[in-house]
Amino acid sequence: KDGPVHVHDLGLTEPPCVFVLIVTGPLHGYDRKAAAKEAIAWGLRHHTQQEKNEKGELAAIPPDLATGMEVFEAWGRALKDGRLKLPWAPALHAGYYLEARAHGAGFLRKAAKEYFPAHAAVLEKSARHFDRQAAELKALAALFPAREPAALQDTQKIAAAIAHLTAIANEHDAAMTALAETK
Repeated sequence: KDGPVHVHDLGLTEPPCVFVLIVTGPLHGYDRKAAAKEAIAWGLRHHTQQEKNEKGELAAIPPDLATGMEVFEAWGRALKDGRLKLPWAPALHAGYYLEARAHGAGFLRKAAKEYFPAHAAVLEKSARHFDRQAAELKALAALFPAREPAALQDTQKIAAAIAHLTAIANEHDAAMTALAETK
């Protein structure tokens, strides 16, 4: 079908989450080192649930929203409890996280080399944890092929997925703990 395809035409009741990134390039006076430093600081604030709103206050987190390390546990519970109904969802979301972690590792290596050579060892340590997360996410995604809905009921695959999610959470915590050493 040419043109837009409505989500309901695919037999779905809700659309998949799609991220859009519009790259504009650096603006005049853009300080790459300051931006890299702020990106790392923001990642640490996000990890420790210390994000602030536009007023400088701690951002309110809805009580029914899993955040931080709870996300990995909630994902595992949703698999175990059979609450995931869309067969493509686990692989799609694992793919998003995989891409983010792989690019995060690359960013940390670039930051170590170009902006923060004094913190190179710590940044590389964190990057290696991101690399391991990416590998675990790839393995997780492979458990649930989009065209195999029965995989969502396969208890062995679910157990393997929960083991991957635990490893991902541990690697993420280790990566962020290492990053905290750059303060």
